[in-house]
Amino acid sequence: MNSPDLIVVSGAGTGIGRAAASRLVADGFHVLAVGRRPDPLERLAKELAPHLDTVSADLAAELERFREETSRQLAQLVSEARP
Repeated sequence: MNSPDLIVVSGAGTGIGRAAASRLVADGFHVLAVGRRPDPLERLAKELAPHLDTVSADLAAELERFREETSRQLAQLVSEARP
């Protein structure tokens, strides 16, 4: 089995989330950067390609939808996203 190398970073378009995504890529991880605004994510993707993919989404809304559809309870979320 391969060791995990994917890290999801929310709030990745700006601030601490962006810094975390950049550092993780520098440390050899592949990052899935999540944020509500596509423009900052696109700029980040250009800087860190091909080691970063992006998803423009409201993570809180997506987690709620997932919870409702699956009846699963979230144990933990590490997130840098801010309103």
